Amino acid sequence: MSEFKDKLKNISKSPVLPMGFHTSIEVPGGRSALLIVGFSLPDEAAAVALASGDVDAGLVMSSEVAYSKIGAKYKGAKVPLGVLLKDIGESEAREIADSGYDFSVLSTHMPLATLHGKETGSFLMVDDSLPERYVQAINDLEVDGVFLNCAKGASFTVETLLCCQYFMEVLDKPLMLILPSLCDREVFRSLCLVGVSGIVVPATASDEVLADFRRVMDESSRKVRRSRTSTGVALPYYVGNVADEEEEDT
Repeated sequence: MSEFKDKLKNISKSPVLPMGFHTSIEVPGGRSALLIVGFSLPDEAAAVALASGDVDAGLVMSSEVAYSKIGAKYKGAKVPLGVLLKDIGESEAREIADSGYDFSVLSTHMPLATLHGKETGSFLMVDDSLPERYVQAINDLEVDGVFLNCAKGASFTVETLLCCQYFMEVLDKPLMLILPSLCDREVFRSLCLVGVSGIVVPATASDEVLADFRRVMDESSRKVRRSRTSTGVALPYYVGNVADEEEEDT
């Protein structure tokens, strides 16, 4: 069983209320979204972050790290650790995924067989260039969620935000964002307000930045929950006096 999958299931979400006048509801307890550290090379900062438990999970972005470095350097991690699998064969992918990782993230170019037969978490990584007709089809795949690499450049644009919103509307599965570089507080806040289930930040983020991102993530997620449970407009309807109606019928 995957600890990362359990964390996703335990994310606090307020139910969507039916139409009518209702009071906003806050659902207590648990994380509102997951903060994930991503790294491609043996990184002391990543090791410290994963061992301290300040983040919710770690993601190894390079399969090369998996064989020789991951076991020794990050064995003390207090959070679930996943690995990104891309541009490798089926047997090699299975060997890496089965070497102790809590979950694996597969690129769309991986062999189809790698989606099946896993007891650990299985996720799909897609780019914002994925054709729209394929996005909804992801809902029918046997994956536990989607990692969206929607910002391949150095800057984050309005198009990036629109892409995140589109995926959120179409997918029925948890959506996580992969940030290829650090962004400022306001950009991070804008991405959080989309309502994603998690964000992968580079291991170059300092402890102070990670702590600030956590605060922004929790504050933004509360706003998302309030918007989902905000007061609605009741449809007009007539409530008559039952007794008077019965007298008229007689």
